[in-house]
Amino acid sequence: MSATRPIDGAEIARCPHRVALIRGGPQPVPVRIADESSDRRQRESQRLTEKIFNDISAAFPDAVYPATKSETTEHIGRGAEIIVAPRLPDDVQGGRRAYVDVLVRTGRTGTNYTYAPIIIRNIIVADPASTRRIRTGSTHLLRLSEAEWRDGVTHRRTPAVTRAGLALAHSYRVLEAHEWAASEPVGGLFDRDGTLWWLELGPESSPFSLDIYDAAFAERQSVLLQRDLWEKGDAPYPTTPFWHRECEYCPFSASCRQILEESHDVSLVPWTKFSEQILLKEAGVTTWDTLATLDPIVAAQAFHSVLSAAEPHSPSEYLGKQLQQLPDLIYKARARKIGNPLRRALPEAMSCPTADIEVDVDMESCNDRTYLWGAVVRNRRSDLEIPEGYRHFSYFTEVTPLDEGRIFRDFWEWLSELRKFAYDNQASFRAYCFYQNAENTSMRAGIAADPSNSGLSASVEEFLASSEWVDLFEISRELLQTEGAMGLKNLAPAAGFQWRDDSPSGEASMAWFDNAVREGEPWRTRILEYNEDDCRATQALRDWLNGDASNLPHRDDVS
Repeated sequence: MSATRPIDGAEIARCPHRVALIRGGPQPVPVRIADESSDRRQRESQRLTEKIFNDISAAFPDAVYPATKSETTEHIGRGAEIIVAPRLPDDVQGGRRAYVDVLVRTGRTGTNYTYAPIIIRNIIVADPASTRRIRTGSTHLLRLSEAEWRDGVTHRRTPAVTRAGLALAHSYRVLEAHEWAASEPVGGLFDRDGTLWWLELGPESSPFSLDIYDAAFAERQSVLLQRDLWEKGDAPYPTTPFWHRECEYCPFSASCRQILEESHDVSLVPWTKFSEQILLKEAGVTTWDTLATLDPIVAAQAFHSVLSAAEPHSPSEYLGKQLQQLPDLIYKARARKIGNPLRRALPEAMSCPTADIEVDVDMESCNDRTYLWGAVVRNRRSDLEIPEGYRHFSYFTEVTPLDEGRIFRDFWEWLSELRKFAYDNQASFRAYCFYQNAENTSMRAGIAADPSNSGLSASVEEFLASSEWVDLFEISRELLQTEGAMGLKNLAPAAGFQWRDDSPSGEASMAWFDNAVREGEPWRTRILEYNEDDCRATQALRDWLNGDASNLPHRDDVS
């Protein structure tokens, strides 16, 4: 293949090495990674697109559905107001190909009608923001002129939203090349709830800036042009592998990983960003072995000091001045060099807060809605009679916002009663989770989902801010050092805990939930066992931190 094939919108946010390899390169043929969760997301996206198309057809009987690029051009030429599933002609000169779900007429410039692109993504777009606002619409309010400003929201800064913004900018440039683009650079994005969000694509609207898009497009275009020269024998291959988060889902990951492992590439120290990898390699730190030799104390001091540019600096000083997390990367490199063991981050013995009544909490969500709250209760006071063991709260039905609110209220009322019981009996109380950002977000979402829950907000916020709500992730990150990920699935086995499921993961449980809604058993039991195991894994990790974990070697011990 050659770079003469136009670049599509998905490639703009994709790893440059992957973009080059897709068109041919020195690595083996790509292998599709079997991923139940990815298949589920694809099915959900298809269902969402079909629903929105059906709703648009019902609201706009005159909407057109072109089957070819020439038909799309004809509809645009006569000024069709709404074009569903258009097939845009390529921007041959610019080297672009775009796919959009809907085109909406915005006006006319000279003899040409102009349009705004709309895409559909199975994602959540907006977050609360007291001082921001976004224009919104719906399947019934498609016209940009009909959009309303919704106060108190802003777009999320997630990779999925960023990718969607880049795809919109890409399609806008294709429309622009054909002189069909709206004078106002905007694009519409339908989210999984069917809300239409209008995103500004101007230079000041990062991360949907046309300037940012243009730079990313130019980079990938340059990569592919050099790949063509490589194919002719006139240039080296334009890219080399580096490890980052996209690799987990890339068909080239196995071959890239092998190359990087053989060279001990520094990108395999998790999770160095691409910009950090560039800095490290510019300073001569190309392998994890070299990174492991740097001084973490000097690096930490350098970040908080002013160093003269005229002074000669060691790599630890030079890099430490620019990378606050360099000491952590150094420790991870040392752990990888000696075989990826867990280490103590602090010299003293480790400990985790305990209580008379302990509750380990975990929630499960699907499509950004929490459908299950689970908890394991442990009573350390023999004089108190309370039910121990696992409790769960779920309807196992398609979760509406109101359902999400009711499920949370059931859980919160139970937890509050247990907490009150502890106070009434002069017993200490603590609840534990692993990575509280997820649970905190779900609790607040549960309040917002049901208007009748508004009265819970104060008590929930008081609890979240108290010492009775303990984040085991933060404690583990403070106490432990490892080369790998600091996740519950990585740490709990060190404490001797094993999940009953052969492939436990939050992503997989989303597919199980879909099956549980449709079929019931055995999927319902599988989810409950998985959720209970997550709770008990948290408990096991706590016990280990208060026991045998103190026997781990210190992170500075490289023997």
